[in-house]
Amino acid sequence: METLDVSWRGFKCRLKRDHYYPYDTYEKRLNSRPNNVPEDHFKLLLKYWASTPAKKTSLQNAKNRQQQDNMHTCGPVAFAMISDEMFRQDGEVPSKRKLFERTRSRKEGKTYAKPFDDTQTKIHEMRRLEALEADESSECQKDPFDEVMGDGRAVRKRLVGIGVSRKKPQENVAGNSLILPKEVMESIKIAVVADVQKELSAEREEIAKEKEAHAARVAEMERATKEQEMRDDLATQKEPMTLDVIASALAQLRQKDPSLTSEMIAKVIVESATSNSA
Repeated sequence: METLDVSWRGFKCRLKRDHYYPYDTYEKRLNSRPNNVPEDHFKLLLKYWASTPAKKTSLQNAKNRQQQDNMHTCGPVAFAMISDEMFRQDGEVPSKRKLFERTRSRKEGKTYAKPFDDTQTKIHEMRRLEALEADESSECQKDPFDEVMGDGRAVRKRLVGIGVSRKKPQENVAGNSLILPKEVMESIKIAVVADVQKELSAEREEIAKEKEAHAARVAEMERATKEQEMRDDLATQKEPMTLDVIASALAQLRQKDPSLTSEMIAKVIVESATSNSA
């Protein structure tokens, strides 16, 4: 749930970066709405971002971020994925120093908000301590990463991504559940209901088609049975099979069974007349 929460905040951050900051008027921002964001949701976000409380929060968050050192450069890619990739490449679990160096690597020619000097110095110191640790005579037993970075007062464990705390795990802690905006929940609800209704409608149509086909098969069987009964009755006639005799016999049958249609009687008459002439 915490990963989903971070992903949601990251999505809003990119949305604001690409569709809010580049424009200076409400109309231009609204016209830049991406297709994957409903218009009513986007209007709510624009209204919120333009509010005084939101601007104060954004400014404070920007200041707080500027105070952070040794920022990672892997973007939204999880540390666990990078660690797994390194494990597949090297055949062993990467050390903290290797993972720290990989997640702080910089691309040549790209501009970054903060200098790299402090991070680079710490990486060199970690490597030096690793070399000392490899020496059997060295008494250094602490992990080079922990030695350089220190434990500090960080609540989260470093290099393991979000969701892993130094605190003992607790069950049923209130406030840990993710609360999505009411508008988003309502949109999800509407989408789910629409999907369910669509599936039910398709099932009803399929059932109706099956019933219609079954009724047609039953009707065809009943028609064939009645036609055969008329043929059998005509076959028992002792008088010469003239058209008058056939018509009279079928008329009597229709009096007994009013469901016999003119088409069915005409078909039997033609078949009987053809058979007699042959």
